[in-house]
Amino acid sequence: MILISIGLFIDCGTPKGNRDLTKADCIRNFVRKVGFVKLPYSHNLNLDKEEYKYLIDYKSNDTLFFKSPNNQIIGVLPDTLNYFGILYYSVGDDLYPCLVTFNKNGEKIDDQKISNGLCAGCGCECDSCSDITTITKDLKINSHFFLKSTDCDSIGNKILGTTKYYLSTVDGFIKTSGRIKLNEKVEKEYK
Repeated sequence: MILISIGLFIDCGTPKGNRDLTKADCIRNFVRKVGFVKLPYSHNLNLDKEEYKYLIDYKSNDTLFFKSPNNQIIGVLPDTLNYFGILYYSVGDDLYPCLVTFNKNGEKIDDQKISNGLCAGCGCECDSCSDITTITKDLKINSHFFLKSTDCDSIGNKILGTTKYYLSTVDGFIKTSGRIKLNEKVEKEYK
């Protein structure tokens, strides 16, 4: 049994490996290579450095599941009965936490950015910004963005009395089917 597992792992890890392997075999091998994320998972886009466990190997069968360049895999959510949930960073102005789910046969169910991703590119007006994404042990997703902003004049000086506070929240969860349900973004502005 151990030799069979090793053989499957090697074949799914090579670009010209045994194509008789199923996607189900390859997704399981991918999960074993990457490893699991400890929950609760939390990432502060502004404070945490982007730590990932695995870079996609584009010369392997990883490309059955990830096709975009520079995907950095954070890890796999603890195993569920119906799907595998894989956290990864998507490249933009910054690296944004995203979640993709696959059924046990290796077919993609859903793929969504789970952070607000609103702090990147913050200019003169940005006094402070926080963008925190959390996945709880019961697979609830919480993404909270907070911004303290003060208007600037044409040469970059802060304009007194124009400070505002913004809060944006997106909550959701992963359904037992593997679908990712994110609620509508709730935004509030305070002065």
